[in-house]
Amino acid sequence: MTPPISSSKLTLTYPIFAADFLDATRLVVGGGGGEGRSGVGNKITLLDASNPTELAQLSEHLLSREEDSCMSLGIALPTDPSSTLSPVILAGVNSSEAILESGHNEHFRTIPISKTNGSLDISSSVGVTRRQLFTPIKSKEMYQRVLRTKAGKAAIANGGGIATAGSKVFEIVVASSETFKVLRRIALPSEAADLDLDEGGETLVYCTAKEIFTTSIVKKEQPRQIPTPPGEGSIRSVRFISFASKPSRLLITRNRPSRSGIDLYLLDADTGSLITKQALPITAKAATALDTTAINPSSTVAAVATASQSIHLFHVTPNKLTPSKHFTNVHPHQITKLTFSRATVQPISSGSSAYGDADEKADEEERTVIRLASTSIGNTVVVHTIPVSGGRVMSKSAGLTQTSVSLIAVVFFAVLLQYVFLTRAGFGGGILGQEVVSEVWKKAVEKVRVVGSVIADGNVLEGLRAGMRVGDHGAPFGDEGSLDGLAEEAGRLKETAEETPVGGVEDVD
Repeated sequence: MTPPISSSKLTLTYPIFAADFLDATRLVVGGGGGEGRSGVGNKITLLDASNPTELAQLSEHLLSREEDSCMSLGIALPTDPSSTLSPVILAGVNSSEAILESGHNEHFRTIPISKTNGSLDISSSVGVTRRQLFTPIKSKEMYQRVLRTKAGKAAIANGGGIATAGSKVFEIVVASSETFKVLRRIALPSEAADLDLDEGGETLVYCTAKEIFTTSIVKKEQPRQIPTPPGEGSIRSVRFISFASKPSRLLITRNRPSRSGIDLYLLDADTGSLITKQALPITAKAATALDTTAINPSSTVAAVATASQSIHLFHVTPNKLTPSKHFTNVHPHQITKLTFSRATVQPISSGSSAYGDADEKADEEERTVIRLASTSIGNTVVVHTIPVSGGRVMSKSAGLTQTSVSLIAVVFFAVLLQYVFLTRAGFGGGILGQEVVSEVWKKAVEKVRVVGSVIADGNVLEGLRAGMRVGDHGAPFGDEGSLDGLAEEAGRLKETAEETPVGGVEDVD
């Protein structure tokens, strides 16, 4: 049985601006009301997302109400798998306004993740550190707005300030996520909209609203500008995507002027040449967040959050962007952050009905799933648990869709034709005729039952085949060789039917 896409939601006590997964099932989020005046606390919260239908709070770290809220966040994992070091939360939290006016800002915080009585804990203030990595500047508006961690590196960018003529107040800093030694410092004439590190942590990509650059972390070279794809608007986000057999790609989101749409671009990371472009539906006015995760060496899933509180999933291969899923009305207010977990193997017998029964066949006892977390300024966290197989997101949501019902109707209609065929052949009357017709209707019921059962599991074509395998009298659509005709009709129905599974998930592939 194919598990459905499931979602879980939790409302916290503060607006959430930052999030990152600690591992496959545990999520860290942060935010707050800022310094003092709002009455809303500043916090970082550790959540358990292992249950596909329920989020649980594990631990919480209270930040000072006399300082800013957590505006960016990432998890620094030990680079040595055999290391006894614990993961550390890296967070962007501004010092108080009084301290900022002096030009000092301990914006880079580290919060250890410890174990207390066998459970993960982030509540303690023991081991918390505060650093200033950006060049000192007297500004109450400037803050650490972007943070990405990968392969023992942490890349951060500031924003929020106003650059005066000739000044370069904006910066990107790349540091070791273990020693916090600064490895690269890049001055910018305008703030970075987004940045990312490649899988090895050796190359940085960053973008402003109009330009894209890449540069080496290990070599002190000048950043190299990547050609910006033709078109108007402001670049919102950028991500590295690595493939085993192809050069790396860059995935870019750009918002069209006046909130008139979103374009998604796949670029060659070496040359900057445009591989392909995908426009989001016209209902998507502006992108607010982007994230990606690799499913296998040749396939990646990308998620784009929009200003309409929806999320669009795309299947990304080296030369193609394919729309996959559309999650509607995910949050009541603007989505602030998207973050994927790593792909993981999830047992069906996990205690949740979303993953079926434990007595499935042995070769179906494991499913690979990814989790996508999204946060909002309305205090909400939503985690979608998404099954993947063969490098693609699997369908469907639980229950029969309108298309599924239509397909069952096609099968039933085919059996009805068998009845007409038999009647015209002279089998409609007498005891023999009644027995034959009775047998036809028994098989009709069996066809509908089998097809409905398999389609409910999300496999439409296999459902059709199952119906064909139920015995018949060789009438039209009555054998395996007639599948093409029935599948053609099913395809026509699928194009015309509105397929919107329960839970605000639309299949768009």
